[in-house]
Parts: sequence; C-alpha cells; structure tokens
Amino acid sequence: MTKDVSSGCCMELEELKSFLDSAHDLFQGVDAEGKLIYVNKAWLDSLGYDKEEVIGKNIFMFIAPDSLGHCLKKFEYLMKGGKLVNLEVTFLTKSGGRIITEGNVVLIHRADGSFFTRGIFRDITGRREMERSIFHLATHDALTDLLNRHAFLDSLAKDLEYAKRHAQKIAIVYFDLDKFKQVNDGFGHAAGDAVLVAVANRLMACMRGSDYAVRFGGDEFGLAIKSIGIQEVSKVINRLTEAVTEPIIFNGHALAVGMSVGLAIYPDDAVQPDELLRLADNRMYEDKARQK
Repeated sequence: MTKDVSSGCCMELEELKSFLDSAHDLFQGVDAEGKLIYVNKAWLDSLGYDKEEVIGKNIFMFIAPDSLGHCLKKFEYLMKGGKLVNLEVTFLTKSGGRIITEGNVVLIHRADGSFFTRGIFRDITGRREMERSIFHLATHDALTDLLNRHAFLDSLAKDLEYAKRHAQKIAIVYFDLDKFKQVNDGFGHAAGDAVLVAVANRLMACMRGSDYAVRFGGDEFGLAIKSIGIQEVSKVINRLTEAVTEPIIFNGHALAVGMSVGLAIYPDDAVQPDELLRLADNRMYEDKARQK
C-alpha cells in the first residue's frame, strides 16, 4: 500500500501556516525579486492589510524611508550569498502609521535551486517609545521642556569640536529674569511657573533651526547660536529681549519681567564649554549690576 506523500506534505504545510498565524511575531517570505510570497496573520494585523493587498507586492513598499536604505543593503548582502542578517525595521501601516520591529532575515535554498528570504520580526514600538521618553526626561527640563544643563553642555562640546574643524564661531547667550521674585511673591508659584513656560516658548520662537536653548534652573536660561557673526548675535539678543519682556497674562494679570544678559563667543572668549558658560554667567551679573 503506497503512501500519499503529496497529501501528507499538504497537511504539514497547512499545520505550519496555522502555527505561524497563531504566533505574535511577524513572519514574511520574500522572493529573489523582493516580492512578498507569504505573510502571517500578525504581519497583516500589525500593518492593517488584507492578504490580497500584499502578496506579490514588493516588500520595500511597506518599509519607512528612514529604514529603506539599510534594508536594501541587507537584502543585497543576502542575494550575494549572505546567510543571516539581524536588523531593525520600521514598517509603514496602511493607515499611515509606523511600527518599529527588530528581527532577522535568513536566506532559504529550495530543492529546485531557487531561493527566498524568511524574515521574523517582533514589534518593539512600545519599547522604543519608552526609551525615547526616558531619554527625553533625562535630557530636558520637566517644566519648560528645554534642554537641561547636562544635555546642553554635551551638545555644546560636540558643536565646539565641529566649529574648531570648520573655523566657525558659536555664541553663548546666558540670561535670567529681573523682577521674577516679585512675581512669585505677589502672585504665587503657579504664576512664576507660567512666566517660565512663556519665556521658554518665546525663547524657542526666537531660535533658528540649528540653535538650542537650555533652562539652567530657577529663572536662568541659555541659548547656543551656531555659525553666526557678532552683528547677527546682537539682533537675536534684541529680538529675544523684546519677546521676553512683553507682559505675560496670568489669571487676568499682566506679569512683566526684565532680562539681564551675558554673552560669550567661541573661540574669541574661551574654547571650553564650562569656561564659556562661566564667562557668559559673569557678564550677565555685570549687566544686572549696570541696570541697578
């Protein structure tokens, strides 16, 4: 009595597909031309597609632009005989969203001499978002969302290295708020917080895309201005002073604060981040003394 080999293979194949469809990970099969030949239920559910919409389509249609170059290189490596690649891929969903995955792709050879790639990915979007949130909390001021002192100094140190190589100047503006204590004493800390947030927003509105701002603590703020001349720096400071000293409305009250400003220029005044901040801070207090 002969065995029905083809029937047994079909049953095993159906069992395998059932197993893959019950998995939480995203499975995909891609042929040598980059076309999808198989996806499991988790893949379809995660990206929001029906099977008919993706089978036969190029896999790279479903990959985000910022992942595409990296994925193309990995695919090319496999097509040249590479065995296995580990990678992180951001997929685009049908609704326009993004999911971040990590996994591996392996080259599979068939008995007829053809081959395809099998990819297994796990959705790590939540983990990446949590990591970004933790990093943001570690590098930004909780009230104003500006950089904190440590992150500001870290960015400044990197930019000074770049400025040194390209003979560029960086201006450090250091300022605090005059009459801020009167706001806290007269209207309460909620009013003080509202003033700090408003000042931070106005500071960011005065920045160029390449600049970055910091809240050092209390009512002290800073701004790093890259690749700019002294005349342009003066214009930025004037614009910033006008914006910050504009009255801030809080519970029907117009709260007004002033500014004391200090300026230090790399490399004219100093070349180290801490030294630039110290010098700008000292000049800020000199400005405060002159105003008094």
